[in-house]
Amino acid sequence: MTTEVKLPSTNAAKVRRDLTYKERQLESSVTTKQRLTMELQKREAELDKVNTLDAKIALELSSLLQKMDTMTADMAEFGKLDQLQEIHAQTKQHLLRLEKQYIGRRDAMRQQVTALTTQLENLVQETAAQETAKNLDALEQKLRHHEQNIFHLKEYIDSKSREVDYEHLKQDCFRTLQDLNTLHVAQQQRQQQLNLGIAGGL
Repeated sequence: MTTEVKLPSTNAAKVRRDLTYKERQLESSVTTKQRLTMELQKREAELDKVNTLDAKIALELSSLLQKMDTMTADMAEFGKLDQLQEIHAQTKQHLLRLEKQYIGRRDAMRQQVTALTTQLENLVQETAAQETAKNLDALEQKLRHHEQNIFHLKEYIDSKSREVDYEHLKQDCFRTLQDLNTLHVAQQQRQQQLNLGIAGGL
């Protein structure tokens, strides 16, 4: 009467280990993503400062050179042109060295920002892939849960089917019906015999 249902078997322990490993990978990726995002923001802020400072240095250098040119012209009138020219040259070289250093720092930070941006984009893609894998694991868990429910429901139906034996009840009804039919036929036969006896006496 019952039909056997073959359910797919799974290694629950292995699935749990794989799920735990993937969850840890996802948590690590999220943490790394947050750290890289903060580092990228920090480097971008530093780069903005360097760019601003670079512009300020260039402006200040231009202003100082103009002032020194004015001072050179003024000091020439007092016979100190050589001294002023030496100071002017030294100051100019110092400012040019500073400008070169800041340009080097700016270019290095730009490279760091580019590398961090690339690393962050790769991590975002990896995190998205791991999110998809996590969703698939969740669906697999739901499927296993439904399979367990179906298995328990089948066992429950089988047990109830054994408790209510409809075939046995049907056979009892048939036997009772046959007994009633036999009794009815016997009563009809006796009634016919009785009627014949009464007719013969008359």
